[in-house]
Amino acid sequence: MVDFKRLDAAGDENEEFDGDQQSSEFAALFTESLKDRPERDKIIEGTVVRVDVDTVLVDIGLKSEGHVPLAEFTNADGEVSVQVGDKIRVLMTRQDGKKGYVLSKKKADYLSAWDKIGDACQEGGIIEGTITGKVNGGFTVDIGGIQAFLPSSQVDIRPSSDSDSYIGVKGSFTRKT
Repeated sequence: MVDFKRLDAAGDENEEFDGDQQSSEFAALFTESLKDRPERDKIIEGTVVRVDVDTVLVDIGLKSEGHVPLAEFTNADGEVSVQVGDKIRVLMTRQDGKKGYVLSKKKADYLSAWDKIGDACQEGGIIEGTITGKVNGGFTVDIGGIQAFLPSSQVDIRPSSDSDSYIGVKGSFTRKT
């Protein structure tokens, strides 16, 4: 039979073995390690590590990186708007055992825009937007990625015969009840 000796952190022999103390220390360390993990459906900040053909690899401070579809960084002209080293805000949607974490910049921007709109409405504040299109009875306004309705009667003091001239105009808007 082989005798085992327990050594402490300094390498000295330790005759006393307290299993309960060791279990509680392990539980405390485990609980501490869970605090650093971002929760699902939470917006977190990360750093772009690599831009591939179809995904963007983002370091979010965990053992595995997160992946964002490249399409979420591509503008209308097909140009990629992100580079290695950029700090970005993303939403953790789920954990994929093979690829790490699945992230979304589009969803993070969407939630941030709603927070911004909510804050402006509660404070009676003004929010910036761009008129993007014409619909029956008014216009659509892009407010940070959210489409809002703007009645024709609220666009100008006098009605214009050329309503298409308002498309692309940036303006300050407030909520009316």
